[in-house]
Amino acid sequence: MVSTTNTASMTADERLDEIARILAQGILRIKRKQRERENFSLENRNQLSLNGTSNNIDNKKELP
Repeated sequence: MVSTTNTASMTADERLDEIARILAQGILRIKRKQRERENFSLENRNQLSLNGTSNNIDNKKELP
């Protein structure tokens, strides 16, 4: 979301609030991506063996 507020008319406190909001959104985005990566890793950990073949019975293909 892009803010259309004229920053020249913002008070110092309003600017700080805006910066805090932007930083918080960035941190939440990073945390969400980390969780998604961890979940993907946990879900797929047992599907791949050390030699690169799938342990999934339905899909016994070697990885490239």
